Amino acid sequence: MKAARRKQKRNRVIGVIPARYQSVRFPGKPLVKILGVPMVVRTWQQACLCKTLSKVIVATDDERIAEACSQEGAEVVMTSVSCANGAHPVHDGVMLGETPRAGQPL
Repeated sequence: MKAARRKQKRNRVIGVIPARYQSVRFPGKPLVKILGVPMVVRTWQQACLCKTLSKVIVATDDERIAEACSQEGAEVVMTSVSCANGAHPVHDGVMLGETPRAGQPL
Protein backbone atom coordinates (compact mmCIF):
# COMPACT_ATOMS: atom_id res chain seq x y z
CA MET A 1 0.00 0.00 0.00
CA LYS A 2 2.83 2.42 0.84
CA ALA A 3 4.49 1.80 -2.54
CA ALA A 4 1.25 2.66 -4.34
CA ARG A 5 0.91 5.87 -2.33
CA ARG A 6 4.52 6.84 -3.07
CA LYS A 7 3.92 6.22 -6.76
CA GLN A 8 0.92 8.57 -6.76
CA LYS A 9 2.91 11.34 -5.06
CA ARG A 10 5.77 11.28 -7.58
CA ASN A 11 6.34 14.52 -9.40
CA ARG A 12 5.10 14.70 -12.94
CA VAL A 13 7.69 15.88 -15.44
CA ILE A 14 6.85 17.46 -18.80
CA GLY A 15 9.47 17.41 -21.54
CA VAL A 16 9.45 20.39 -23.90
CA ILE A 17 11.45 20.16 -27.13
CA PRO A 18 12.26 23.62 -28.55
CA ALA A 19 12.36 23.58 -32.35
CA ARG A 20 13.07 26.78 -34.31
CA TYR A 21 13.26 26.74 -38.09
CA GLN A 22 15.29 29.94 -38.42
CA SER A 23 18.80 29.44 -37.15
CA VAL A 24 21.91 31.46 -37.85
CA ARG A 25 24.14 28.44 -38.38
CA PHE A 26 21.73 25.86 -39.84
CA PRO A 27 18.30 27.09 -40.99
CA GLY A 28 15.74 24.28 -41.22
CA LYS A 29 17.77 21.91 -39.05
CA PRO A 30 14.76 20.41 -37.18
CA LEU A 31 13.33 19.15 -40.49
CA VAL A 32 16.55 17.61 -41.81
CA LYS A 33 15.85 13.93 -42.32
CA ILE A 34 17.91 11.28 -40.58
CA LEU A 35 17.22 7.89 -42.15
CA GLY A 36 14.02 9.34 -43.61
CA VAL A 37 12.67 10.87 -40.37
CA PRO A 38 12.84 14.60 -39.54
CA MET A 39 15.29 15.24 -36.70
CA VAL A 40 12.66 16.89 -34.48
CA VAL A 41 10.32 13.91 -34.90
CA ARG A 42 13.14 11.52 -34.03
CA THR A 43 13.91 13.61 -30.93
CA TRP A 44 10.23 13.54 -29.91
CA GLN A 45 10.05 9.76 -30.43
CA GLN A 46 13.07 9.20 -28.22
CA ALA A 47 11.79 11.57 -25.53
CA CYS A 48 8.50 9.64 -25.47
CA LEU A 49 10.45 6.51 -24.52
CA CYS A 50 11.73 8.21 -21.36
CA LYS A 51 9.81 6.76 -18.41
CA THR A 52 10.56 9.86 -16.31
CA LEU A 53 8.50 12.13 -18.57
CA SER A 54 4.73 12.23 -18.10
CA LYS A 55 4.21 14.24 -21.28
CA VAL A 56 6.32 15.48 -24.21
CA ILE A 57 5.54 18.70 -26.09
CA VAL A 58 7.22 20.19 -29.17
CA ALA A 59 7.39 24.00 -28.92
CA THR A 60 7.89 25.68 -32.29
CA ASP A 61 7.30 28.94 -34.11
CA ASP A 62 7.09 27.31 -37.54
CA GLU A 63 4.08 25.70 -39.24
CA ARG A 64 6.29 23.26 -41.19
CA ILE A 65 7.75 21.86 -37.99
CA ALA A 66 4.32 21.78 -36.35
CA GLU A 67 2.88 19.85 -39.32
CA ALA A 68 5.72 17.30 -39.41
CA CYS A 69 5.34 16.63 -35.68
CA SER A 70 1.53 16.59 -35.66
CA GLN A 71 1.48 14.02 -38.46
CA GLU A 72 3.39 11.67 -36.16
CA GLY A 73 1.07 12.30 -33.22
CA ALA A 74 3.17 14.78 -31.26
CA GLU A 75 1.55 17.45 -29.15
CA VAL A 76 2.67 20.81 -30.57
CA VAL A 77 2.51 24.26 -29.02
CA MET A 78 3.04 27.28 -31.27
CA THR A 79 5.40 29.83 -29.75
CA SER A 80 6.28 33.40 -30.58
CA VAL A 81 8.59 34.03 -33.54
CA SER A 82 10.38 36.58 -31.38
CA CYS A 83 11.82 33.96 -28.99
CA ALA A 84 15.45 34.97 -28.58
CA ASN A 85 16.98 31.62 -27.65
CA GLY A 86 16.29 27.97 -26.87
CA ALA A 87 14.96 28.64 -23.38
CA HIS A 88 12.20 31.00 -24.46
CA PRO A 89 10.29 28.42 -26.56
CA VAL A 90 10.39 26.05 -23.59
CA HIS A 91 8.89 28.74 -21.35
CA ASP A 92 6.28 29.62 -24.00
CA GLY A 93 5.52 25.95 -24.55
CA VAL A 94 4.73 25.39 -20.91
CA MET A 95 2.90 28.67 -20.40
CA LEU A 96 0.84 28.49 -23.62
CA GLY A 97 0.18 24.77 -23.57
CA GLU A 98 -2.58 23.06 -21.71
CA THR A 99 -0.17 21.97 -19.02
CA PRO A 100 -1.24 21.66 -15.41
CA ARG A 101 -0.01 23.81 -12.60
CA ALA A 102 1.62 22.22 -9.56
CA GLY A 103 -0.76 19.89 -7.80
CA GLN A 104 -3.09 19.41 -10.78
CA PRO A 105 -3.32 16.06 -12.58
CA LEU A 106 -1.90 15.71 -16.09
